[in-house]
Amino acid sequence: MTIKELSQELVTQGSDLAERVRTAGSLDLRQRDELLYELVLAYRSGERSVYAQLILELLRTFLRIRVSRYRPVEPATSIQDVYQQLVLAVLQDSRTIPLQSPERLERRLALRAADRVSRWLQQEARRQVTFESLEAWGEEHEREDEEGDEDA
Repeated sequence: MTIKELSQELVTQGSDLAERVRTAGSLDLRQRDELLYELVLAYRSGERSVYAQLILELLRTFLRIRVSRYRPVEPATSIQDVYQQLVLAVLQDSRTIPLQSPERLERRLALRAADRVSRWLQQEARRQVTFESLEAWGEEHEREDEEGDEDA
């Protein structure tokens, strides 16, 4: 098989999966799990950028609902940062989650990604406690300068 034939086969397979993802709203949970299973296998072995988009499209509702439940640690993180972390976690877990069968794959993948993002947010909160804001630092040094001027 030539490279051209192989890439054409991937495009055909990808477009078939893309059509199934577009109509996935009418699928029951078992069928969604089977579709996600196929997507994850293709993502692991094929053109990642194509299959990553399809996985994220299939999990779009989960992503939107889950990200709305998080509270980013302001001012260092925003809701967009949390969304990016969640997308990253889904794609990383798609590469590593054990695939014995498609049973409950959507749920397992969603829970793993959500857990990863929760831990990241907790880590960010702990990190921010150790840092002083620039405004507080400036005010403190300003007071020190004023006290130094009064002593002189």
